[in-house]
Amino acid sequence: MTARRAGGCLLFLVSLILLLLIVGFALGTAAQGYEAPWISVPIGLPLVAALIPTAWALWAGRRVRPVAGMALAGAALGYGLSLTLLTWGIAGGVAKRTDWLAGTAFIALLPFPPGILLFAFLAWLLLRRQGIPAAPFLFLGIALSFAAAWAGLWVYFPRLWGDPEAWPVHAFFLIPALLVLGMGMTLGRARR
Repeated sequence: MTARRAGGCLLFLVSLILLLLIVGFALGTAAQGYEAPWISVPIGLPLVAALIPTAWALWAGRRVRPVAGMALAGAALGYGLSLTLLTWGIAGGVAKRTDWLAGTAFIALLPFPPGILLFAFLAWLLLRRQGIPAAPFLFLGIALSFAAAWAGLWVYFPRLWGDPEAWPVHAFFLIPALLVLGMGMTLGRARR
């Protein structure tokens, strides 16, 4: 029990340091006049939101697997919503520009799907045999966030629908959505 409490305190300390770094970065960039605060807060907060309940479960001696699994699934959903907002924002900005380098802004989206899939997979591993009724709905939300991000491109760039060269763009959003949806469906089946 002492080791669990020490682990919970350490995890809480790590989450507190991460939260202070996020707030410090957001305030520092806002003071300099950059637009980075709107990026740093949604990128860091889901991870902090996953660490704090897990630290509490460790410290309080509760079952850690369901708490950590739901926290990781919630963090993946938070990152999925960040991906959606960022995709819509970048697509809107790129659609207004005419220079050929405008499309390079989409490089900012590349880290999101692997991170979301990693969090979703870890959550799925922790929640497999827990029988939590809300877990499949979190995975459905993650899949829908990928679909909403994908839809953001087609609102601003409808010409990509029939272009065979845009198939990797379809795959970038739809393959992770299908993988996460499949994980959620296996959780729903395991609950029955």
